[in-house]
Amino acid sequence: MGTYTVYRETLSKPILEIWWKLLQGKSQEDVERSFGIYLNSHTRLPVPADIIGLIEGTDEEKAIKALNMVEEAMEKYGAWKSVVFSDPLIHVVIGQTGGWIKVCRLTEKDYVWWAKDFRERYRILLRYPDENREIPERLPGYADLENRRNGLPESKPVMIGFGVQKEAIHVEGRQEKAISGSARRIP
Repeated sequence: MGTYTVYRETLSKPILEIWWKLLQGKSQEDVERSFGIYLNSHTRLPVPADIIGLIEGTDEEKAIKALNMVEEAMEKYGAWKSVVFSDPLIHVVIGQTGGWIKVCRLTEKDYVWWAKDFRERYRILLRYPDENREIPERLPGYADLENRRNGLPESKPVMIGFGVQKEAIHVEGRQEKAISGSARRIP
C-alpha cells in the first residue's frame, strides 16, 4: 500500500490482513479511486472505515441510487411485469408504500412525494436493520396477478441490479433464498 509510504508509516502484516479482510468484495477500481479521493482531501492516514465509506457512500447516496434503480425499472417495465431487485430494501419500501403496481401508477405530483418518502424509509431501514423483517420475494405486476386469478403459473420476473445472475431467485417451496449473500424470508 503506497498510501502508508506517503504518510511515512510502515505497514505490518497484521494491519495488511485487516485491510484485506475488510476490503474483500470491493472492486480494485473502487478501492483505488477511494484512496485517491482520500489522499487528495486528508492529512492523516486512512482507516478502513474511511475507504469503505467512500466506496459505499452515505445513506442518502444509497437511497438515491436505489430510487434511481426503481425509476429505471418503472420506465422500462412498468406495472405489467413482475420485478426482483438485487437490493432487498427496495422490496420492503415498495411493499410498505402499496406495492409495485400502485407505485407504477402514481401521478407525477404524487410521485414527487412518494420519492421523498421512499428515500426517507430507505435511510431508516439502513440505520435500523432487522434480520427478522420479511422481504417479498418479488414485486408482482399485472400479468402475474391475472395469472394467479386464472390459476396459471407466474411468469419469470425481471431481475434488476444483479449484473450476471448467480442463481435463480424464484424456486417453489423454499422459504429462504440467497441473493448476492443476502437472505430473504418469503412470507
